[in-house]
Amino acid sequence: MLSTGPSTLHAAEPRPVQLSMKAIEGETRHLADGAGAINRHGSLTITVELLPGKRLKAVALGTHKEHNLYAKQGYSSDEETTWKTTWTGSWEESAAGQALTLELTLAVQECKRTKAWEGQPPTTEPCREVSKKSKLVCTSERVFVEESGAAPSKNKPAQIAAWVCNTPSTLELGETPSRWVLGKTSCLQSTRRQSWNAPFKKCDP
Repeated sequence: MLSTGPSTLHAAEPRPVQLSMKAIEGETRHLADGAGAINRHGSLTITVELLPGKRLKAVALGTHKEHNLYAKQGYSSDEETTWKTTWTGSWEESAAGQALTLELTLAVQECKRTKAWEGQPPTTEPCREVSKKSKLVCTSERVFVEESGAAPSKNKPAQIAAWVCNTPSTLELGETPSRWVLGKTSCLQSTRRQSWNAPFKKCDP
């Protein structure tokens, strides 16, 4: 994967630069007094291609599943959402290489959400709406990265350079989180439920 440092983005003959991130979600929460439990799991992959001519293409591909058990009431529900959102647009990096702006224009939105109550056929639910135009403002930061499969260590995790990007509104991007953490030299994968939380690790192959 190519670096997104100033020497790459401002080169005389720029080449495409690919940035990416992944998130794996998995948690179970037990309700108080044995009332039930909530199980959530899913995955998210975001890829941003910075193309010559300050053009860009971004794709978010995700799944989310949630099982709710209402033990005292004696029933349960299952929700499942799958989506693929594609944007085109433009990018601009500051001269000092410390800021990056991604102007996104919605190109294609594919999303399906279903919900099923125990003993009932699933019904289709509306997905969150994606804004036709969005802006991500990114700052150059260093984030903690843990070695995959390494034994616990008292030493602080290593740090690598990343673009930390945010939209003005948390709901602009539909099912996709509004905060992206894109490694400059390698794909970053979150190791907690929230896709923007450190520490990270390098993405699995």
